[in-house]
Amino acid sequence: MGERRDGACADGRRVMGRPKCPTCFRELAEPARVLSCEGSCSSESPTEANRLRGWEERVRPPVPVEDGRLSGVCPRCKEPTRQEACAWCLGPIPALWRESQPVVTCIAMAGARSTGKSLYLAVLRGQLELWVTTQHRSHLRAHGDTDRIFDERYRRPLYQQRQMLTSTATIQDDETAQRPLIFSFKEQGGRTRALVLRDVAGEDLEDLASRSHRLEFLRRADGIVALLDPYKVESIREMLRGAYDASGEPGGDGIKVIEQLLDFLSQHREGRHTRVPFAVALSKVDALQELRKVAGTRLSLAMARAGSPLRRDPSMRSPAIDRDDVDLLDAEVRSFITFVDGPGLPNLLREHAERHRFFAVSALGGRPRGDAVPDAGIAPFRVLDPLKWILEEDT
Repeated sequence: MGERRDGACADGRRVMGRPKCPTCFRELAEPARVLSCEGSCSSESPTEANRLRGWEERVRPPVPVEDGRLSGVCPRCKEPTRQEACAWCLGPIPALWRESQPVVTCIAMAGARSTGKSLYLAVLRGQLELWVTTQHRSHLRAHGDTDRIFDERYRRPLYQQRQMLTSTATIQDDETAQRPLIFSFKEQGGRTRALVLRDVAGEDLEDLASRSHRLEFLRRADGIVALLDPYKVESIREMLRGAYDASGEPGGDGIKVIEQLLDFLSQHREGRHTRVPFAVALSKVDALQELRKVAGTRLSLAMARAGSPLRRDPSMRSPAIDRDDVDLLDAEVRSFITFVDGPGLPNLLREHAERHRFFAVSALGGRPRGDAVPDAGIAPFRVLDPLKWILEEDT
């Protein structure tokens, strides 16, 4: 089987065992080919690297190396360097990638505007830390600029200022918004797992046709979590009328964004499936739980069932995904969507995504108070499920 220039097999499958660049999601060359200057050289904006990355950014000049050496001397400033760079986009490669040979899982967050992607990422770190500590008996380690990015964009506004988060900036408005969050931990059994999370602005996805050249990395992802806001599905909104008023909330057509994204991932070829694991997660599912309080709705009795997977969260109970629970949750959400909006979305996924699942999540666990977090605090619900499923798919 042939191998493409970007390190993948000719049919698009991953060359197992090779770590990926956390910026452009391309598989790294073996052995290492490029370092980046850590000395006094000025940053520059290389045209080809910017094209492959998808946005313009100033980076330190590359330092070519031979025989896979992870140390070298910049030919310009004569200073030593040990910082590896991606041979394609010149993005920084964490030292862990070569030292521990981790399984690197790159996940992209997708969805229309105002689906709650930023909130999801904000609470996800705490849930990951708790899960890694209690179930894997390990420590969640952040790499590169992750701590700084997370503090500035997520932790400080949400947990210190207690304010709701603003929407993710588009690539052309703020390229720093596209920088990945990078974590690693030891799984049960001793294998090192690296987890890369990249947020994609809903505005970019809603205008995918004209911005696709900036989003090619999505086709190289190991998994995609596509959030779907139930408030933006008219039939669900009608059922929630009286329990929740979302008439003033902005946001795009979430189902349309998923349709465009699946078409992009399958390279616009009729009948072709994408191999990228595709998780569709109903966000703000706390609103659906309110259906049990709306007398006379067709789903009030179903939502009132104590055993419903939409009312319980077992995600912290095991290091691996509970397949029976995930299958039950998938069937419940799939049936719910089919019942209230028809079979269009389930059919779309079956036709275009080789591996897909439905999930239900809530970042806050309750309705925000204007621009502030709920009075009762933040209580995430099932936010780990999509990631645990993708991690198991990428083994």
